[in-house]
Amino acid sequence: MSLALTSQLAELHLLQCSLLPGESFSFILPTDDLKEWSELLRNHIELEDSDFQSSLPASTCRFEVRVKDAPIWLEVELPRGYPMIDAPLVYIRGEEIDRTQQERWQKIVRNEMNELQQEKTEFLVQTLLCMTTLPLLHQLVSVRTLGHADTSSVTCMPSASGATESHSEPVYHALLTSHHLISSKKRRILQKWAPLFSLRGFAKIGYPGCIYAEGARADLLDFITSVKGFQWLALHVRFVEPLSGEHSGQFAEKREDGHSWVELERIGEVVEYMRRLGREQFVTEMGLGSSASTSST
Repeated sequence: MSLALTSQLAELHLLQCSLLPGESFSFILPTDDLKEWSELLRNHIELEDSDFQSSLPASTCRFEVRVKDAPIWLEVELPRGYPMIDAPLVYIRGEEIDRTQQERWQKIVRNEMNELQQEKTEFLVQTLLCMTTLPLLHQLVSVRTLGHADTSSVTCMPSASGATESHSEPVYHALLTSHHLISSKKRRILQKWAPLFSLRGFAKIGYPGCIYAEGARADLLDFITSVKGFQWLALHVRFVEPLSGEHSGQFAEKREDGHSWVELERIGEVVEYMRRLGREQFVTEMGLGSSASTSST
């Protein structure tokens, strides 16, 4: 048995053991190939020391992972050279998603995979699924269940035709505050959601918590709905409104480091950040710092 196949079987076994309630794994292969891969996986410990060519499968491994009630799931194909040479292929599938939404989910998967590859993560697929995409799908289910907005919630993203004209749409921004923002899980998911919803902004961590985001109205509302899906202490949406001409368009000019979402630690940093954008009053009028605040706050 090849080293690549041994590694694939070990990772598939780890993936199955890592799944949480409501998550499922299944091969998507023709009958003969399904039988072969199922048998290999079932006996992979005994076959690890074998070099018999007969143990090599006729097809590459292809499987799907789903979260119960999620409208989106993932298909994964492991090329014969994975993980030594080839990269895995991960596809976004769904019954209720349009092309724009599919491309956004594909983008977040691609970005996360690039990060994991740069970090030389040992079990890349298992980490990608269990640490990033499956938690996001669980959150998607929670948001749909809570139904804060319309019944389709996060899945109601702009159509592909609308996306091509997004540059002519008005830019909206929103400010949310909470008693605190400490959870590493929340912080990590906010960082993942920003590119998913095509938003720019920041999260002020610690006490109090503060989230500021800018983007298309539909994306921003879906983002807020998703944020509400978490458990919060005293979460308030302070405003959601269009940016006036004097304030719109300045964000991209001020963000030259290539990052669309950042974390801040102090209220003074929030005020200074907004001051650089010419939007200082949007936070000071909400009681966050003052016009004389500095990063020493």
